[in-house]
Amino acid sequence: ICLSGVYEYNKYNKFITTFKTNFTDYKFSEANNLLLTKENLNPFKLFMMNNDISKYFNTKVTALSEDIQNKNISSENALIQLKEIQRYNLIAYDELYNISASIDLIQDSTKNYNTGVDYFNNRKYLEAVSYLKNVSSLDLNYSESLIYLNNSRSKFKEDLFAYCDNLVSNDYYNEALSKISDNSDILGDDINVKEKII
Repeated sequence: ICLSGVYEYNKYNKFITTFKTNFTDYKFSEANNLLLTKENLNPFKLFMMNNDISKYFNTKVTALSEDIQNKNISSENALIQLKEIQRYNLIAYDELYNISASIDLIQDSTKNYNTGVDYFNNRKYLEAVSYLKNVSSLDLNYSESLIYLNNSRSKFKEDLFAYCDNLVSNDYYNEALSKISDNSDILGDDINVKEKII
C-alpha cells in the first residue's frame, strides 16, 4: 500500500509539473486537456489538484504583476495569460481585473466597455453598440461585452422596427426603408430585417 501510494504521488507530481510547463509555454489547450483527461483515478488529483493549481496561479499572477510593472513582458502576452487564468475561476476576478486595468493596451478597451454598458443601461442602444464593438478580445470583460453587444443590437432593432411600423402606418414607406437601410451596418445580415423590408 505504501509503495502504491508513493507511486501514485510521484505520478501526480509529474502530472502537475507537466501542466505548469504547458501553461508556461502558452500551450493552454494541452494544459487544460491534461487536467480533464489524465490521472482521473489518482486519489491525489481528487484531493490536491485545485489547491495546487490555485497556488500555481497565485504565484503566476504575482509574477505577471511584477513583470508588467518592470516592463519585462509584452502587454499582449500578459493579457493572454490573465484571460487563460480567469477561465479556471480559481483566482478572484477583482485581482485579475486590477492587473489587467494597469496595462496601457487595455485601458481604452475598458473605457469602451464601461461607456457601452452605461449607454445600454440608459437605453441608448445605438451608442452602446458603437462602444461595445471596440472592446478588445484580450479584455477580461470581452465575454460580457459580447452579451451586451448582442442585447444592444436586439433592443435597437426592436426600437427601430417600432419606429418604422409607425411610419408605415402613416404611409411613409420610403422613410421607413431609408431608416432601415441607414442602420444596415448595425443590423447586419438579419432574417427579421429582410422580412420587415418585404
